[in-house]
Amino acid sequence: MKKLLFALFFLIFAGCRAQTPGPTPTATVAPTRTPSPTRTPLPEPTALEPPVLPFDLSGVGIITPTVNLNTLILYGYTYQQADGNRFVDGHGGAATPIDITLKGDPAWVVGAPMEGLGSVWAVVLEDGTVQGFLLREGVSTEVRIDPGQLPPGMPPLLRVLRGVPSLIVPPISSASPLTHPVVVQNDPTRLAFVDGNGDLVLWENREIGRLPLNIPLDARLLQDEQHRLLMLTQATSTYPHGVLGDAVEAASLSLVQTEPTFQLLWTAPMPDGRVVEGLAPIWADLDGNGIREILVTASNEDSGAQVLVFNENGERLAAGPAIGRGFRWRHQIAIAPFDPAGKLIFADVLTPHTEAVVEFSEWVGDRLEVLALLEDFTSHEIGSRNLDMALAGDFDGDGVAELVVPSPDFSRLAYVQYNGDAAVLYEDLLEAKLLTNLAGLRLEDGTMMLAVGLEGGLLRVWVP
Repeated sequence: MKKLLFALFFLIFAGCRAQTPGPTPTATVAPTRTPSPTRTPLPEPTALEPPVLPFDLSGVGIITPTVNLNTLILYGYTYQQADGNRFVDGHGGAATPIDITLKGDPAWVVGAPMEGLGSVWAVVLEDGTVQGFLLREGVSTEVRIDPGQLPPGMPPLLRVLRGVPSLIVPPISSASPLTHPVVVQNDPTRLAFVDGNGDLVLWENREIGRLPLNIPLDARLLQDEQHRLLMLTQATSTYPHGVLGDAVEAASLSLVQTEPTFQLLWTAPMPDGRVVEGLAPIWADLDGNGIREILVTASNEDSGAQVLVFNENGERLAAGPAIGRGFRWRHQIAIAPFDPAGKLIFADVLTPHTEAVVEFSEWVGDRLEVLALLEDFTSHEIGSRNLDMALAGDFDGDGVAELVVPSPDFSRLAYVQYNGDAAVLYEDLLEAKLLTNLAGLRLEDGTMMLAVGLEGGLLRVWVP
């Protein structure tokens, strides 16, 4: 029986290797990448228990790791990067769609590259069931990713450690089920997570630190190269907009160091009684000087949403335009080299539930100046905690990043380019409603892949 199972796995894997402000521009009809007429969904996974990576591919009893992790531990975030910036750093690829049949409708998808231009994907279904897939040269094989079940609503964080993918989950049952822990200092035993009472907990085989920060239970923890943690704090329900899953937002943001001691560095309250309307800041370099800035969307009932820029000391540096009326949201997406000259530009979606307008802005003095607008593209479904349905990356390989955003009915993806104005470069028809975040990754050769989960139980992956 062992020989038969090994032969089956060997045969499967043998096959595997075989732009200035002005009037709002109107979008011209964009080229559409229609689905290939020859593409059909891959067969349902077999009833056999999915194997665990790494596989024995040698036939002589020697494990061949599917990724070289001598120096790397790989992660897959729903928000792309540990600093909250939804930007995939690569060039080209993601051209050919492949469909994989799932056991139910998906809620989340995350991925990581594997050795030999392969990739591994973890899909969390709406009931929390986890399915895993190894993808090589257009061939998909289901693999087991532990744990096989998450609390419904918990977003996944994928880690590939010594070739084995797994999801990072809280070590105690009292932790918030609405967010995931993060691995601190790249140490597999050291985690930071949000407890059910809003405390920030540092854990290394046991609790080694706790800070009472009143973190919203669905907030994401961001981390930088100094192993500092940035998060939204002081949960409040003073602004009852409630479009992001509940009516609880944050009144401040806080920076915490984890070494040499675990301590709060500062807390910055939002000005004028405003709240941060979001789940996490973007903690990335906005002006290209190598120093990170912190961007949040601040809102109140008078002026609505406005993007604020802070430095790493919690001091306010700049602000974008306010919408001008309450209960209108602005969804910050990414900082990326959208400009053909390589300049860093900030992208957001203004009122994604109503007008749905893409905005490109640059930092000028004490303000964010809007450079270009494009109507009729969204980034969020009202009432959802999924704020990761848009991202940025150079998917056409021309050296300039595009913003990838869904249509208001979530039936297609548009690749929007900034070049003094904003225009749709091309579109992908989805043939079903987008249900998940957009998941991008960079392969060993620098090319990229993009994955989404669709209504009807499908994972679609665009491969080079």
